Amino acid sequence: MLSRVRFISSVLSHIRVERVNYLARPLGVVVKALPAIRFTKPLALCSGTLVVYAASPDTKQITLPSLKDVAVVVKKADILFEENKLQDILDLLRPYKHLNNEEISWRISRASYLLSKSKTLTKAERDALIEESYDMAKMTLQLNENSALGHKWMSIALDAYNAIQGFRTRCTSLVSVKDHMLKSIELDPSDATVIYMVGMWYYSIAELAWYQRKVLQAIAGKPPSATYEEALHFFKKAEETSPNFYSLNLLMLGKCHLKLGDPDTAIDYLQRAMNYPKFTEDDHQAHQEASELLKSLKTR
Repeated sequence: MLSRVRFISSVLSHIRVERVNYLARPLGVVVKALPAIRFTKPLALCSGTLVVYAASPDTKQITLPSLKDVAVVVKKADILFEENKLQDILDLLRPYKHLNNEEISWRISRASYLLSKSKTLTKAERDALIEESYDMAKMTLQLNENSALGHKWMSIALDAYNAIQGFRTRCTSLVSVKDHMLKSIELDPSDATVIYMVGMWYYSIAELAWYQRKVLQAIAGKPPSATYEEALHFFKKAEETSPNFYSLNLLMLGKCHLKLGDPDTAIDYLQRAMNYPKFTEDDHQAHQEASELLKSLKTR
């Protein structure tokens, strides 16, 4: 028995006597930190499920998920996402996050960030979810630096995480946030949401007042340049890529046209945003803001 454990230890240098913790890699399951173990299938590393037992008076069998198990979990998570059940997704995926599987990690990042936008959360709860989103996005890129979804959720989580750290930190990461977005688009040009996000980046920079630019310049050096025309280009491109995909994209199309002196086109987009089905917090935000802008246009 001891010779078998020594042999496995020499093959898998990650085995340490600490706590139960396991990893799943593309080529199979690697066991790390298993105390006093004995293996029923000691070298089942390339496929299938690895079964281990803790050597104790009440021996308990621990079954580590196979790649097939992970695929089933991911499929269930996607169904829950369509139903906007974000907490259920986290409850489902969190037990698997130490598997080092990018399909798990980016989905946790997505669910954590979106749930952090709930108005019922305390600041501590919101910050914890944002930190989890950032950690999982970072893990995704560590596993696969060419993951379009990893770069997408890193750009989102990085900005939110730096906002928690403070205004100065957020300012210094503006270009890095945009770089992750552009890399995501390069890897997957079909993702309209990321194209929308680039539009938001340009709109937010273009909207800065002169004194805000001065503050940004003092903190981060020369502020990045941006115009409403550039923002509109990306919002239009997002809509062309996936028509009517997002209430906030419709809202921003309306706001850009207002900024550029085209109220007739703006009204059309604002009405579409206001009438968009309200399933998410973003949909409610788009409805409220579009309604207020339309009312202000009628009083002119």
